[in-house]
Amino acid sequence: MQAANTFNFTVHRIGRILFGICTVSFTLEQAIYLGATANLVPKWIPPSQTFWAVTTTVLFALAALALLINRSALFATRLLTMMLVSFGLLVWVPLLLSDPHNHTNWDEAAETFAIGGAAWILADLLRDDRLNDHRQQ
Repeated sequence: MQAANTFNFTVHRIGRILFGICTVSFTLEQAIYLGATANLVPKWIPPSQTFWAVTTTVLFALAALALLINRSALFATRLLTMMLVSFGLLVWVPLLLSDPHNHTNWDEAAETFAIGGAAWILADLLRDDRLNDHRQQ
């Protein structure tokens, strides 16, 4: 039983670190293409498109840091899941409805929801690790 717990912990740790590295790449992509990212934000969401582009970039960076150093990783992953799903619902679903023949919209929507799903799975794994740590004490 101890070997299985050690294996699970190791796999979860590797997953956390790899997802943290992916989150760094999301941060860099948004920072490099900040103007394009801002243009994706619906204009009706206050205060501005640029505000939300910068805010989500910073939030990606903070989530990446939390995952890589394993500080508040569970909380960060839950917030990251919420941010990605919200982004998918507010940005990609309306674009899909307005232009269902655009393959880029389908690709980006699927990618956003897949990354959100991966973050949700990681949050569940981190929660299980946390529960197991408390039970062993």
